[in-house]
Amino acid sequence: MSSWRVVFGALCLAGILLLVAVLVKVPESLPPERRQRGGLGGTCDAMGHLTRNRPFMGCALVLGSASAALFSCISGSSFVFERIHGASPAVYSLIFAVNAIGMLLAGALFSRLSLRVSVNTLLTAAVAVCLAGTLTQVLLTMALGDRFAASWICLFVVLWGIGMLLPATMTLGQDLGRAAPGAASALLGGLQFLFGAVASSVVGLFGETSSLPMSLIMLVSAALAALALVVLVRPRAVTPSGRDMIMDA
Repeated sequence: MSSWRVVFGALCLAGILLLVAVLVKVPESLPPERRQRGGLGGTCDAMGHLTRNRPFMGCALVLGSASAALFSCISGSSFVFERIHGASPAVYSLIFAVNAIGMLLAGALFSRLSLRVSVNTLLTAAVAVCLAGTLTQVLLTMALGDRFAASWICLFVVLWGIGMLLPATMTLGQDLGRAAPGAASALLGGLQFLFGAVASSVVGLFGETSSLPMSLIMLVSAALAALALVVLVRPRAVTPSGRDMIMDA
């Protein structure tokens, strides 16, 4: 077993490899006639326009809130399973791996379903799964106390929903922000990790004696995602052509 510092070394190496791969193998895909000039000022102006696009900002807030739930789970689940349930590091690694595989499978399922089902419908279903999973987790913890199986199953359900939600919001958000794809990607990604960082810090403030703080933060995050979906994104039924109908603000 290595120290925790090895994790950061591995991340640094992965980042360097990704940077080299992008520089060498990923060319600029935007045609020259569609490229915008203006530097940082132009980018900020494009972001300003996007913040006034209610459906786009709804997608960004759904994504950010879901990321808050995800990062709450990542930062708090090790304490829940190892210190509260007494799981060994090897067992927790297995739990984490199973949940991660669930997220990957959910993403793969989204890619298949999106060929036949509206992205709006898939996004709504994903948010509902996350909300149901976090609510069940909170209710079971309050009624029965901390239970190993209940915690694992509920977290698996939540992460499955997030696994479908992430590509759905990215797909929808990039479509809504297609006039400025770079700025749209920056806003989606920036809010995603900002919300995640804040939620991780909040989870760490409530100690390690109960899973309820983590569960409540995840529930609040899922509820905020549902609220942003209903109020801002306002998903509609698909048109006969099979494309999503997103009403303008």
